Amino acid sequence: MLDCYEYRRFAHLVLVRLLPLYTSQILYNSIESVAASQHKAIMIGLTVEARDDRGMFSHDHRTHIRIKSSSQQQHRPSLPQGYAKHHIVYLDSIHMPLAQFDFDHTLEVHHSTPANLVAERIRTATIVVSVLTPVGASDLDQAPNVRLIAALCSGCSWIDKPYCQRRGIDVVHVPHASIEAVGEHFLGLYFACRRRIPAVNQCVKDTQTWKMKKTLTKHFWTDGPPLSCKQETLGIIGYGRLGQRIEDLCRNVGFEKVLVAERKDAKTVREGRLRFEQVLEQSTVLAIACSLTDEACDMIHEPELKRMRKDAIIVNIARGGIINEAALATALKEGWIYGAALDVLQNEPAGPGSSPLLPRTEHGEAEVPNLVFTAHLAWFAGSTMQAMQECNRDGIAAFIEDRMTDPSIQSSVIVHNGRIWK
Repeated sequence: MLDCYEYRRFAHLVLVRLLPLYTSQILYNSIESVAASQHKAIMIGLTVEARDDRGMFSHDHRTHIRIKSSSQQQHRPSLPQGYAKHHIVYLDSIHMPLAQFDFDHTLEVHHSTPANLVAERIRTATIVVSVLTPVGASDLDQAPNVRLIAALCSGCSWIDKPYCQRRGIDVVHVPHASIEAVGEHFLGLYFACRRRIPAVNQCVKDTQTWKMKKTLTKHFWTDGPPLSCKQETLGIIGYGRLGQRIEDLCRNVGFEKVLVAERKDAKTVREGRLRFEQVLEQSTVLAIACSLTDEACDMIHEPELKRMRKDAIIVNIARGGIINEAALATALKEGWIYGAALDVLQNEPAGPGSSPLLPRTEHGEAEVPNLVFTAHLAWFAGSTMQAMQECNRDGIAAFIEDRMTDPSIQSSVIVHNGRIWK
């Protein structure tokens, strides 16, 4: 039986000395057939020379043929015993529909799923899709056939990555689909808070104050007029794609000074950044754009808020839990800072009584001043939904086709092959 080196010598000898150029493909096919029958992968590098009527060299062909052995054929993750196709369970379609998948599967869709029904609904799933419904270790303990969790969102703090690593469950998400929308929403929250737009709007609609006082300038700005964009100093905590996009947008509307915070308690400061405490002390607008990690939980608490300027505002479009809500309520009531605008809270969905920032005013609790909320909607835009659906579809397809390590999909992979990627 010929080895790879002997195949190469044989092919070179026959092609160069014995056969005209037009017969070379026949030999290629023959070699491929023989190699495939022996289940070997052979790389053949050939230089083919052909003479014209005058005996001159007229062609120089260099060809590489890759012959895949059976062991190199595309491997697809095996289905659990008793399954002929994947069973996908989508827990919260209230947020958006799924894209169409082009592999054989069954699909079970739930409008929304309360926490006490998650385990029951994923019990027979091989793939679980969720936007915001947490799927915990106790739920997965009752779902032995789950092979993939596809989070249809960017932040995945609700996923127990070490558990998935131990179980061999792959995890994908949609990391960058909402950058544009969230960046734009940041600007909206900034202007709403700095210019006190919601409060002014409500005052005009519900009272006669404007008519009586002739102007609302001193009614809402007792300490002087609000800062304009040119006067602002933007501080960014979390300088990933979102933080960088916020910087670009703010510069485009007139912000002239931008500070990037080093990680809290870092021993060294990277070039182009300032110590965390310096950014707190100098910023008039503090953008929270980091992930919610163990280190980031309660990152902004009473000591940090007391360091900030009295004319500063905080805008959080990242995750609830990064800012301690009780401390922020105190800071706003006592005037440590100017205001805050939040798209996210620690416990969601939220309403009066669910957070120190949301008092029960009907029970006589005082409202927190100059605080603007949106209901975790920063991501919500047509372009975002399309990008999220496509990224989710591609992540699931990559799992099905066993190409989770492809560069085109790697940014979506959180856990794969028993390893936490990020």
